[in-house]
Amino acid sequence: MQFSELKQKILELLRTDIEFRYAVAGLLGLEEILRKLDEHSRILKEHSEILRKHSEILERHSKILEEHSKILKEHTRLLHRLVRDVADIKRTIERITISLEEEAREVIAHRLREKLGIEVPLSRLELPELEINIYGIANDYVVIGECTTRLGIRKVRELLEKYRVLRERYRNYLRPKIVLTIYAMTCTREAIKEAEGTGIWLNTATKEETTLRVLSLD
Repeated sequence: MQFSELKQKILELLRTDIEFRYAVAGLLGLEEILRKLDEHSRILKEHSEILRKHSEILERHSKILEEHSKILKEHTRLLHRLVRDVADIKRTIERITISLEEEAREVIAHRLREKLGIEVPLSRLELPELEINIYGIANDYVVIGECTTRLGIRKVRELLEKYRVLRERYRNYLRPKIVLTIYAMTCTREAIKEAEGTGIWLNTATKEETTLRVLSLD
């Protein structure tokens, strides 16, 4: 049977034979279903590959996050240790400062008794605009001073500036006779020269670096 005759026969059966028509329709529907299943299978495979890649990326990122978390914990531990160390250093400096101030007042008071024959109770003076480590009044004398571990020119000029503020704004804290003094553990040559030139009595634990001068209130 030729193809054209077969085709005509099939068309005739489709028109006249209901069972044949349903059978062909069923076959055509199954083929479409199989085709769609194949397409869905291909899509599912592609999605599975994408999911696998995403899982690998997520795993790598999880490892990186874990490493960063360890680093962060270590940095946090080091930061807490640093904070404790800084607090310890601050307390040590405060103790040294207090001890140095006490030593400075004792030495200055002793040398004032020896040189001027006056007893000056020395303490700290705190005003809204400035703080003075060494301050005391006795009769017509006022002692204004600072103490420091290492004296440079800047500290000398700071004392002169504090004295200027006292003269201009707090003259009631002054007396006719002024003794400007600095007590230091060590001094630079430039600082000694600056102190000598400005009338500041510079002292260390072992000696007087400059001559005691009594200034007059302007």
